[in-house]
Amino acid sequence: MATFGATVTLPLKKGTTNVPAPRPDGKNLWINIDVGTVTFHCQEDEHVGPHKNRYVRFQPDEHCWVIFSDETVFGKKQAELFPSKEDERNNQHVADGYVGDTYYTITEAPITAPAGQKPGPIPQSPPRIVVP
Repeated sequence: MATFGATVTLPLKKGTTNVPAPRPDGKNLWINIDVGTVTFHCQEDEHVGPHKNRYVRFQPDEHCWVIFSDETVFGKKQAELFPSKEDERNNQHVADGYVGDTYYTITEAPITAPAGQKPGPIPQSPPRIVVP
């Protein structure tokens, strides 16, 4: 629960809906994100298909960044996301031939670290993308 002021308390979901993410094109995952409650509309583990040119669409309701625990899955540690449903930058392409998984979380700002240091560890907890 988060308390704002002295009188209002709001529940924070923070997690997943445990409903499978849709595949509008029959292949690629589409994961909606409620940034305010940090809720991912997907199962705790989602699996991308074995086809080529795979991607996961992370669709937030507000501008944010998605952070990955394993940068080799999408070829990057983090990606900036935009609320527009037409914005192709929200499609995160899976590296062809990759087998493994990555945990992901969101933040309102990119991960930064002092010069010469790497950012801290990403939480190793669901949700997770599994690549065959």
